[in-house]
Formats: sequence, structure tokens, C-alpha cells
Amino acid sequence: MSPAFTTVISGLRGELADMVRMTGEAMGRATEALLNADLEQAQTVIAADRVIDDLNQRIDDRSVRLVSTMAPADSEVREILAILRVATSAERMGDLAVHIAKSARLRHPDSAVPEAAREIVREMGELAEQLALEAADVLETQDARAASDLKAADERLDALHRRLFGLVLSPDWKDGIEPAVDLTLISRFYERFGDHAVSIAGRAALDPR
Repeated sequence: MSPAFTTVISGLRGELADMVRMTGEAMGRATEALLNADLEQAQTVIAADRVIDDLNQRIDDRSVRLVSTMAPADSEVREILAILRVATSAERMGDLAVHIAKSARLRHPDSAVPEAAREIVREMGELAEQLALEAADVLETQDARAASDLKAADERLDALHRRLFGLVLSPDWKDGIEPAVDLTLISRFYERFGDHAVSIAGRAALDPR
């Protein structure tokens, strides 16, 4: 790759890493809002998603300009496409954090998470945030081993997803149908968030050349 192209790509990767970290921080705040029935925190997450969306648009615009002005080689085009795919995944991660925050807002002033499910949801939120922050690190380091480590954390998140699903379907579930539906959706949001983080890390660790 040409030095000029490498410089621009490095800047885009840095912006992508910032974007992914924002989604992790948003998910952390959304989880707090969910568990604490904190309407103000939920509203903060929802409003802040505009920043993530704007950053996604800026990365998209810069990538298009890069193609139109620098006539990149095939390997460079593949790098640009990888960046665009990562940005799309990161934008979706931000949306999933918003979905969690909206779940908290919907049930306010009550909590959307019954006591029986609180520890599972807390752990899912912590793992989701961890996955995003580690994926951001991989974007900067392109460390294939670190990318592989994310898969183990994502498997734990998937196991919690199955555990929560089993809980709400259990004959011992005493909290009603509406909370069970809420938790099923919430669990799916966390699970999809983790999948996107793993996908981002996998793409970032690949050398497109």
C-alpha cells in the first residue's frame, strides 16, 4: 500500500476503534439503566446514539472519497470494504444498546428485569461491554490471538442467553408473560451485540493484502 493510503487507512481504523468503544460504553450505561430503572440514564444512551451514527456517516464519506481520489489497488479496495463493513456492524451495536435503553424506558418506573434474572442480565451486560472494548483494541492492533480470545467471551454470552431463555420458560417462572417477553428480547439484543463484536475483531485481524 502507498504511504499516503496507509496514513488515511490508519486514521479510519482509529475512528472505527473510537466508534466501537462508544458502543461498549453505551451498552454499559444501558445495562445500568435497565437494572436500576434509571430513566435519565436510558435517555442519555438514546440521545448519544446520534454521535455514533454521525461517526459512521463520516467514515463512510471518507471511504468513498478515498476510492474516488486515490484510485486504490485491489488490495486497498478490499481494505476499504472491510472498514465499511466494520462501521456498519458498529452502528448496529449502537442501535442494540439503544434497544436495551428503550426497554428500560418502556417499563419505567418499574424495572424490566425481575429479581430472578438480574444476575444473568448483569453478567450479559458486562460481557457485552467487554467484547466491544476488546474488539476496539483489535482494530488498533490487528492481533489475531486477541481476536480469537473474543470468541471465548462470546461463547459465555451465548451460554447466558440460553440460560435466560431457559429461565423464562421454566415451570418455576413466577413473574408473568410480559416480563418473560421483555427478557427474551433483551437477551437477544445482548447476544447480537456480542456477535457483531466478534465479527469486527475477526475482520480487523485479517490482513487484506
